[in-house]
Amino acid sequence: MLLLLMLVSKELQLYCLYNTKDSYFLRIAPVKMEVLSLNPYIVLYHDFILPREQGSLKAQSIKYLSVAETIYPDTGEWQADSSRTAKAMWFEDSSAEVISRISQRIEDITNLNPEKGELYQIINYGIGGLYETHYDYLYENEDRHKELPDRMATFVFYLQDVPQGGATLLNNISLSVFPKAGAALFWYNLNNAGDTEWNVAHTACPVIVGSKWTINVEKRFI
Repeated sequence: MLLLLMLVSKELQLYCLYNTKDSYFLRIAPVKMEVLSLNPYIVLYHDFILPREQGSLKAQSIKYLSVAETIYPDTGEWQADSSRTAKAMWFEDSSAEVISRISQRIEDITNLNPEKGELYQIINYGIGGLYETHYDYLYENEDRHKELPDRMATFVFYLQDVPQGGATLLNNISLSVFPKAGAALFWYNLNNAGDTEWNVAHTACPVIVGSKWTINVEKRFI
C-alpha cells in the first residue's frame, strides 16, 4: 500500500500548463509545456517549431548530411562511432533566420543565454538508425571546472512524426518520448551542484518505420 501511495503521489506532481511567466513575450504567446519528470527535471514543449520551420530545416540540410560523429573530450576530436547510426550536419550560421527564432524561444522559456551554446546539429535517422545509451556532458565531476564550460542542458527538437520506433528513452527513469513533429524535449545534464545528473542517460531507439529528423543543441554554463 505504501508503494502504491508513493507512485500515485509521484504521478500527481506531473502536469501540463501554458507557460506565460518565464518572459514578457510568453504573456502574449504562451508555450504548451508538459512536465515529464521533476527529478530529474525533464520537460516536453509542444508545437515549439512551426511546420514551415520544420520543412525549411530539413530542406536546408539534406544536401549536406554526412555520417554523424561523436566528440571525444580527451582529444577534442569528432569521430565516427559504431554506437551511432545516423547522418548529421551543423548549422554554422547561428544568425540564420530559423535558427535565430529558435534561439530566441529557448531564451524565452529557459532564460538560458543563447550565445552560451554549441552549434545546432540536425540529425537524420533512417530505418534502423539509433544512438546507443550515452550522456551529453563532456567532463567528469573532478575535471569539470578545470576545463572549458560543460554542457549544462540539452534540447532535442523533433521535425516530423515517426510511424514506429525512434523514441528518446531516458533509461534510468524508464521514460520514453516518441517523436512528435514540432515538439521540443529539454533536460539538464548537470544537477544544482554542477555535478553529473546520472538519471539523464538516454538512448535514441532504432527507427522501425519511417525516418526520424531532429535538431539538437547543448547549452553551456550561463
